[in-house]
Amino acid sequence: SNAVLPSFSVPPKQWENISDLNLDKAEQQKRSSESLRALVESVLQQTTADIQKQVQSTTTAFQLNIQQVKLNKLQMEEKLLKVVAEINSQQKIREDLQVAITKKHEFLSLAQAQLALRHQRPGKEQCHDPAQVQILTHVQQLNASINKLHEEVAQSNHEQRALVCCQVSLQEAIDTKAN
Repeated sequence: SNAVLPSFSVPPKQWENISDLNLDKAEQQKRSSESLRALVESVLQQTTADIQKQVQSTTTAFQLNIQQVKLNKLQMEEKLLKVVAEINSQQKIREDLQVAITKKHEFLSLAQAQLALRHQRPGKEQCHDPAQVQILTHVQQLNASINKLHEEVAQSNHEQRALVCCQVSLQEAIDTKAN
């Protein structure tokens, strides 16, 4: 049994019209595709330009930051040198103060020895004469001077501790900047 398929015959004029419509649609789709492609390319070019501009801005900012960090590190190193010099100066001051205290103690021991000798005199010779007054005054002055020198040593020690803290802090900051 042969089935007979219905025949769809299209007259040539109708076929031509359908073909023209399909060609027009294809041309329109091609133009739309070209337009879309041009838009996409434009967006991609703009995006590329924006990214390049952002990279350049970031690089510039990063370079400026690096320069600032280097400058800060250099300033800290200069300050560290001054702090170390001041620490050494404080050490010298303390050494000089200790020498002065030692000398004052020697003078004090001498004056106290003179007083002790005067107290060992026989009763009639023990008197409160101008020499005795001068020795007592000298002892008081020496004690006051020694106390003042000890205060200066304590002040120098306090300053030394503050400078060492500053030195440690600066060194840590410099190490951080170096990294």
